Amino acid sequence: MTIATLETIDKESALIRVKDDVDPNHVLTELHSFFDRAFFDGFTRVVFDMSNIEFPSASLIAVIIGKTMDFRRKNGNIVISNLTETARNHFAMFTPLTFLTFEEDASLDDIDLEKIELTYQAS
Repeated sequence: MTIATLETIDKESALIRVKDDVDPNHVLTELHSFFDRAFFDGFTRVVFDMSNIEFPSASLIAVIIGKTMDFRRKNGNIVISNLTETARNHFAMFTPLTFLTFEEDASLDDIDLEKIELTYQAS
């Protein structure tokens, strides 16, 4: 099953469009690979068409943010297009508190840790 299309806009830009009958919240790994493909194909700008995504999950938003960071590291960007009002509200409500796991009383003293030391040598 094809979940999305990756189309070339120009030599630097690509368009990722999720198919109508696909819930991207359930195919995050596959969608992730579309962004990776654009990245490794040398595109520096990806337009992500969200016209078919009404309710982006926190996991989907996190994927978009993570992939945007990858593109920005090489002076690129991901641009979101055709965002519905409902989807925009989901983005507005997204915080690390809705995605990450926090423990109120997490203490490293109670955990048996194996110490691994890593060294970094600047070149």
